[in-house]
Amino acid sequence: MTDVIVTHGVPVPGRPGSASPPNARIASTPSRPATAASFATPYQALGGAAVIEAIIDRFYDLVEHDPSFAELRAMHASDLGPVRRSLARFLTGWCGGPRDWFREDRPGGSCVMSLHRSLAIDPATAGQWIDAMTRAIGGQPDIDESLAALMVERLDMMVRGMINRAVSVDAAAREQAESVA
Repeated sequence: MTDVIVTHGVPVPGRPGSASPPNARIASTPSRPATAASFATPYQALGGAAVIEAIIDRFYDLVEHDPSFAELRAMHASDLGPVRRSLARFLTGWCGGPRDWFREDRPGGSCVMSLHRSLAIDPATAGQWIDAMTRAIGGQPDIDESLAALMVERLDMMVRGMINRAVSVDAAAREQAESVA
């Protein structure tokens, strides 16, 4: 069994180049706590900046061009460049890489939950976000499957925590129009 370090909720197998096979079972045992010196960060295990940027590019390409993400796309400005850069920097820090995103001075601070509080996020748009992110992560050829699954699981919990509307306004209007017709 391979122990792991847990960085921001994402367990990572042993340091790259170690004797552990890439698909080793990921586990943490309370009797043998992980130490930072013996494990890689998720950022390193993923492959660093290039892989994070590829994930984010794929994610926003899906959001921009796939009609199944239309509601999610509508929540963004017409220019996705700034949000692409911001999400890449957030995900980099979240995975244990450089934490520049968390050091920036921005209205609302560096809490991703607070920054999204003003958006009307319902279960459908949260679902679109995690679906696009799942596809973006899954589309990367060299990511360990267990690490990818754990990332998606933790990101899903985060995005579900941002839900602040039971039903979107558009969905409520459609339901009302259908009930009248």
